[in-house]
Order: sequence, then C-alpha cells, then structure tokens
Amino acid sequence: MSGETLPQIQAVSPSNRTHWLELRGNSVPLSGETTIGRSPECAVVLDDHLASRRHAKIVITPNATIIQDLGSANGVLLRGVKIEQPTVLESGDEIVIGQQRMRYRVHATEVRVRDDTIATGVQTVPRDTAIAEEDATGRANAVDLLGGIADKALALGDVAEAVRVLTPLLEAALEDVKVGRSVDPSMKASLESYALKLALATRRGKWIDYLLALYSTLVVPMPIETVDRLYEVAPKVDRIALGPFSEYLAALRRRDLTPSERFAQKRLEGLEKIFRLKA
Repeated sequence: MSGETLPQIQAVSPSNRTHWLELRGNSVPLSGETTIGRSPECAVVLDDHLASRRHAKIVITPNATIIQDLGSANGVLLRGVKIEQPTVLESGDEIVIGQQRMRYRVHATEVRVRDDTIATGVQTVPRDTAIAEEDATGRANAVDLLGGIADKALALGDVAEAVRVLTPLLEAALEDVKVGRSVDPSMKASLESYALKLALATRRGKWIDYLLALYSTLVVPMPIETVDRLYEVAPKVDRIALGPFSEYLAALRRRDLTPSERFAQKRLEGLEKIFRLKA
C-alpha cells in the first residue's frame, strides 16, 4: 500500500457513543482520529519493531468507525484478514498490528474519559475524549467514504457487506428528516442512489419502502430521475408496502405543486399498478 494515495477521512464523533481499544489489559479511549504506530507523535504508541512509525489510524465518523492502513510495511489484520482499504469496524473486532492484538469496543452511553496509562509495550497519550457533537459536514464525509466502500463491495458481489455499511447511513438520514434536521441535497441524492442500488442488489422492496418513508416525511415529490429509476427497479424486488406509497401520494395531492412537480407526481401515480403487484 505504500505507493497509494490514501483517501482523506474526516473525524466526527457521535455524541451518544464512547469508543475504545482493549490493549494489554488497558482501555485506550478513541475520539475523532487516532493514529497508531511506533512514532511518539502517534496517539497510541506501540513498542513493537514490526509496527511502522505511522502504521494505521482509526477514525470515528457519525455513522461508523473506520480503520485504515497508512501504508505500513506489515499491514493490519482485521478479523484475521489483511485489510486493503478503509474498513468499517464493529464492536468486538480484533485488530492485529505487528505483534500487538487489540479489540475495538463501542458503548452507546455518553461519558467523558481521560486515560493516563503507560503499559508494557504500549503508551497511551493523555487527551480529552469528550464526545463531539455530530455535524452535517461529517455526515456528508461519511456518506462519501462508506459509499465508496459499499460500491467496492457490490462490485465484488459482497452484497451483505454493502448492506452492513450503508444501513446505518440510510437510517440516520431518515431519522434526521423525521426530527426536522436538514439534509444536504447532494447527500440526499447519494442516499437515494444507494437505497436503489441495495434494492436491486438484494431484490428486497424494503429499500424502496425506505425511499417512500423518506419522501413521505419530506412531503415533496421525488426527483424525476429517482422516479424513473423506480420504474426500472420496482419490478425486480420481492415486495413493496402499498400503504406508505398511498399515504405519500395523498400528501402530495394536498400540496400546491409546480408544473414540474405535478409531472413527477403523475409519474409516481403510474407506479401504483406495479406496486400493487408487489404488495
């Protein structure tokens, strides 16, 4: 990996979770971006000749925790497999760097931690790990990063991995809309695209149901491009919930729509026959 240009990942810590590494009997708190390696400038310093000076980093984004090899000589093992790209961590995952085995943990409780421990073979640098508040820039960055990982998984035929990576993003965006938070239009377009990709890859109508829930909450017509894609994808999925679709159309009919929005609405109404066959 030494000759590759590494993608930039922006660190933003979710406000309702604490993250840490279990390493040689110590709990090493994680927040934002944490570098790991032999260099004393790293947040976690490893006394291990098999570790590179800047070996890896762990980044907390609003929707996932990512581990990335920084071009190390000996690589990073995750769940026993050498990683080749930024990879999503799950609580309980074992990470091996050099001869050091560590385990990633996450807990959904807001706490403030300070750690001043120095242990044999590992030094943790004291730092305030108060969990930062989510922001829109961080979420958009997570969409770009995790979307890229999901695209690679889909290209390799690993649909389950794509679903695992994208589901938190899609659910978080829907929750934002439900509580009245604004969602960047470009990010929303990306989420729509990934929902349709998952619908096509999994043949599951639940991802079309997701789009209907998103737009039912927004009470705005879908972009005509999204509607056109629904005509392509809907016939290929297993089932679609007709109730949310009917409620969405009813909500649109109560709005004063522009001519272009009325056109999109008419196109949506044309999907009803397809959806009824899938109900």
